[in-house]
Amino acid sequence: MARPLYTTHDVVEVLFLCDEIGVLKEGQLHYSGTLQKAREKAGSAASTLTDEEVLYRLVNGELF
Repeated sequence: MARPLYTTHDVVEVLFLCDEIGVLKEGQLHYSGTLQKAREKAGSAASTLTDEEVLYRLVNGELF
């Protein structure tokens, strides 16, 4: 199955358009998977955050 690659800095677009996400950090793939899996991996650190906050913290390296 082919999957398109969509790049953006707009978190709202990511939440609306994407089932899975990939986060690049310093040229390396920092995270790849679903937002739910990122939330599970972060554990209690993400339990009270909105989806948008989880993405922001994931991109900034604040969750793991």
